[in-house]
Amino acid sequence: MRRLARALLDAQSSILEADESVATARQQAAQATTWMRDAETRARLAQSYAASEGARAEDADQRAERAEGQLCSAEQRAEAALEMARQADERASRAEKRAATAVAAAREASGRAAAASAHVKDAEARADSADARVRQAESRAEDAEKDAASAWNRVKEVEERLRAAETRAQAAEERTREVEALAGELEDRAAHRLDEDSNFLGSASSASATLPHDSHGTDVHAGGGPAHASDENSVLAAAEARAVYAESQAKSYAAAIRKLEDRLVIAETRLAKAEQRALAAERRDAESHERLQAAQRCAELTDKSLQESLVRAQAAESRADEALARERRIKVDERRMGELQKRAGDLAKKTEGAELQVRTLEEQVQALKEALASLTAQNEALERRCQPQSQANG
Repeated sequence: MRRLARALLDAQSSILEADESVATARQQAAQATTWMRDAETRARLAQSYAASEGARAEDADQRAERAEGQLCSAEQRAEAALEMARQADERASRAEKRAATAVAAAREASGRAAAASAHVKDAEARADSADARVRQAESRAEDAEKDAASAWNRVKEVEERLRAAETRAQAAEERTREVEALAGELEDRAAHRLDEDSNFLGSASSASATLPHDSHGTDVHAGGGPAHASDENSVLAAAEARAVYAESQAKSYAAAIRKLEDRLVIAETRLAKAEQRALAAERRDAESHERLQAAQRCAELTDKSLQESLVRAQAAESRADEALARERRIKVDERRMGELQKRAGDLAKKTEGAELQVRTLEEQVQALKEALASLTAQNEALERRCQPQSQANG
């Protein structure tokens, strides 16, 4: 009886221990379930976070769903994790290559930008030199205009002097004509007087033969004839002198006119040369202005291409930064997904172990219950057997 009671006590204590172990196993199973739920919640959060990243996140969600659906097969999860890690490495290598390409493109763009800036500086220097040449051409054109204006003024002065000389020459010619007319008139008068004198002398000589003479042999009836002839001769000499003077003046005026004409031709030649220089200066100015405009257009195009290159370089840098940031986020997501998958595998293993422990404990409890039932039945049988003896002894 004592053995049965001790066995019953042992069975009850083992049942209590089994109950406690079952409760502990249930707690562990509940904790494992909570962990699984936490893992599922984290996996869902990871899926929702990965869904915002596009196609790669969808692949991550699918892998997470497959990982959730295949928690029982640890080998498949490990293979999927390895495949994901390999794909992540490939994507990271591709992203690194793209980033290196973008960096090289940015460096090339910066080099082109530096070359374009040097070209712009060269164009600015050429534009400055063109401006200096334009200013020199403008100053030369202004000097040429001043020379042309002074030459034109000199030409005007020469023309005025020429007109004055022509006026004086015309006056001299008029005076010459007047002197010639007066000389002709005087010659006519002298010839008429000579004719008259010859007639008079002829008549006087014819009459002298009949008329008496004075002691000096002078004609008494001549009456001042020789004195009158000397006056006419002096007048003729004066007229001839005036005519000679008028001719000399006319010759001097003609020489002055020829000199003025020569000076006018020289002035016209200088004026033509000045006009040619002014036209050449205008052409050079126009060419310099065109070259300056071309340089400005080239500088504008260079600035525009430089700005476009800078914009493209900035866009390439931003795309490279975005790619690097995306790859970092993908790596972080994949790392988190790997950790979640690892935790899910560990939880699955723990859950399987807990389930095995629960099954074992349930089997032990069932065996203990069966042993307890058999012991109870044996106890009842012993009690039934012992009752008649106790009654007999009583």
